[in-house]
Amino acid sequence: MAYDWRAQKRLEASFPLHNKDLRCPKCNAKMRLKEGKYGIFYGCPNWSKTGCLGVFKCNQNTAEIDPLDLDPEVREFRERICQMFKDKIQPRAKSKFIDSLHKRLGIPRENCKLKLLNLEQCKETLNLIEAFLGKQSRFSRILLQLEEDSPTP
Repeated sequence: MAYDWRAQKRLEASFPLHNKDLRCPKCNAKMRLKEGKYGIFYGCPNWSKTGCLGVFKCNQNTAEIDPLDLDPEVREFRERICQMFKDKIQPRAKSKFIDSLHKRLGIPRENCKLKLLNLEQCKETLNLIEAFLGKQSRFSRILLQLEEDSPTP
């Protein structure tokens, strides 16, 4: 599918104050304001060529980015937490973990999203993941260890 420049210009005209100087945190390309299934966002133009996944969520009314999203340390923590959550916590235990997180951080359950945490919440979440992994059954820990130790082809 060809890129629709007219749609891009209409979108940018709808948000005249959008950030035109934003750079991709992964490949340093100049990011574009895009519209997707869940609303507007800043996306890397190299996604279709190289598969770069540099993305910034933004306010749907003003196209402004949350300042925490621009902080590389917070972004790194969030990515690490999401990766650990995806790789190390068993699927049936994920809901229980989110319940623990919402109680520990005092965040409403529906707003308890890993990609929205600030730096202090990220550090607390990492501690909670480590404690949570320690509480998983012995069988789950053995399975995780076997998966980590097995050589990849």
